[in-house]
Amino acid sequence: MLNVDLGFDNTFRVSVKNVTGSSIAANKAVAIAGYDATDDLLQVQLADNSTGKPAIGVVESAIDNNGIGTAVKYGLLPYDTSGTTIGDLLYLGTNGDLTYTLPAGLVVRQELGRVAYVNASGYLYLFPKPYSPLTPGVPSMTTSFFNSSATYLEYNTTSWQAAAQWPYVGTDIWRPYTFVLIASRSGTSGTSYVRLADITNNNEISNIAFTSSTLAFYEDTTLLNLPANQAILEIDTQKSSGGASKTRIHSVALY
Repeated sequence: MLNVDLGFDNTFRVSVKNVTGSSIAANKAVAIAGYDATDDLLQVQLADNSTGKPAIGVVESAIDNNGIGTAVKYGLLPYDTSGTTIGDLLYLGTNGDLTYTLPAGLVVRQELGRVAYVNASGYLYLFPKPYSPLTPGVPSMTTSFFNSSATYLEYNTTSWQAAAQWPYVGTDIWRPYTFVLIASRSGTSGTSYVRLADITNNNEISNIAFTSSTLAFYEDTTLLNLPANQAILEIDTQKSSGGASKTRIHSVALY
């Protein structure tokens, strides 16, 4: 059984083993690298938003290579929060770094927690949100995503065809505010289209054209036309009439 600890401060810690080949500094976010059956420990490496390594926690103190330490999974972590505001969001950066800036582009977006106390000897309250690579055609409520150019679903129709669907969207159920899409077009001619539609109320929210085989990233952070009532949101795709290219959806998410 893995060694975990729920302290008197209601902070959930897990014992981990550093297998990176070098030391891990204090306050670095770590990702799972494997499992040590002999010592019954999670093996960890530095988490990284650019290489698809989501964090499971943040180490409290430096851990030597092949050394054992603890990572805070949930709860309070002593941290210099100078210059922040209580409630500021904390995100996973690169090489295990923590950042208050929302990462942009084709990277993992993972919320790690919030600022709980502003001071040079302040506190973060950690609650890393789960991360999983988004599979095209499978709806997701995660706040993070990662893309692979080699993985996609391909559509070859000149009429709108459903690719993914979120059946329970609305004020009282779940009201997302961001739509993220990574798509491309096969071949060298024609135009591919992907749209986000509220099919309950027959309302087109976003319609994006793709004219290149190069991966294109689209993000809508407003979603001002989302329905107030419970509705079904759907991702549809089509290609231009007579075009030889097909539509390729690599990743899609609402959050």
